[in-house]
Amino acid sequence: MLNISVIILAAGEGTRMKSSLPKVLHKVNGVPMLSFLLMTLDRLKVKQKIAVLGYKKELVREILPARVEWVEQKERLGTGHAVKIVLAAKPELEETVLVLCGDIPLLTAETLERLISSHEKSGCGITILSAIKETPFAYGRIVRGDKGEVLRIVEEKDATD
Repeated sequence: MLNISVIILAAGEGTRMKSSLPKVLHKVNGVPMLSFLLMTLDRLKVKQKIAVLGYKKELVREILPARVEWVEQKERLGTGHAVKIVLAAKPELEETVLVLCGDIPLLTAETLERLISSHEKSGCGITILSAIKETPFAYGRIVRGDKGEVLRIVEEKDATD
């Protein structure tokens, strides 16, 4: 078992999906997106999983296995706020914490293993998994410096060309 805690961001609405269903409950091949992530984490064998719930939390709780803890984010003020709520509620988190979105059904255990290994070898305090997309519509942007270092993250609504 990996001595890693995972914070799963699952508080969002389905606004861009034009749906009243919480985003993480939308199905891919008949399975809620959140369930795919939970299956991936089961393969990874992490020590602790904490879901951050908000919008229609009762519906999301229905699919959470008993082994997944949860906290409520009453005001959805972003990822940093969600992590802050978990840290306040669960001070016993492992030293290494993965923060993952609950709506990423295609993320694999192998990708996460490589991310964790890279993080541990780097000695960095924070590691970010990102992708380069030709048309990054609806995604935030990682702004990098000359040496590839992360300078900031800009939400899509605040991004410029």
